[in-house]
Order: sequence, then structure tokens, then C-alpha cells
Amino acid sequence: MAAVAQPRPEFAHYYGDWIWDEELTGWVKSLLLFFDGIYLQTARAGRYKIHLARWNIPRYTAASSQQKNVKLAKPELYDLTLDVGESYDLAADHQEVVRDLQARIAAALRSFPSEIQQANAELMTVQP
Repeated sequence: MAAVAQPRPEFAHYYGDWIWDEELTGWVKSLLLFFDGIYLQTARAGRYKIHLARWNIPRYTAASSQQKNVKLAKPELYDLTLDVGESYDLAADHQEVVRDLQARIAAALRSFPSEIQQANAELMTVQP
């Protein structure tokens, strides 16, 4: 079986999980944050997606005007290379990945405007 050649990161601004960050003057692992309005719901890094918060009632229902964004008691972690349907929560078996993602998310949120930081304050601390 032949190995697949991978382009070197310096030849592109975005490659796989790496993004060129001028401020950090180099290649950094990408972290994709998914917001609904001002509220962070999930994040993706490489093969993993972490769910941190959800609306307390379903969207587009009669009561949707009373929605509140609620932090999950325990984050959910999914490996999207094996589970695209996000059906098998791996958080209990991969606590180090959860902690790493939470720390990266908290650091990223500190760079956002104060309105976003206030709306997501509960997500800016990492639970042991």
C-alpha cells in the first residue's frame, strides 16, 4: 500500500486541522466554534466535536420565544470520523480530550467581544 503524500502546511493558509495565524506567527491547530446567535453550542477540532450547551426547548415551536441556552451538565464528545450521526458519546472514555477542548474553547472565548463573553461565561472555565 502506497503512502499518501501530504502537502506541507507552509504552502497553504488552511490545510486539514491547521490554520495560518498571523498573530501567532505560525501554524496552529484549528478550533471551529459553532454559535447560535451569541451562544456557543458546540466546537470542532480535528476528528472530535464537543457539545457544550443546548436550548432548553426545541427550536421553531410555539414556545420558542421562551428559549434559554443551557450549559450541559456534562459535555458530550463525538468522533466524527466514526460517528457522523453523533450517536455515541465518548466523553467518559476521553476525558483528556474533553479537558483540552474546554481549555482551548475558554481561551478562544476570551478573545471575543464582551457581549459574547458574558453570554458564554459558564463555558470560560474548565471543570477538573
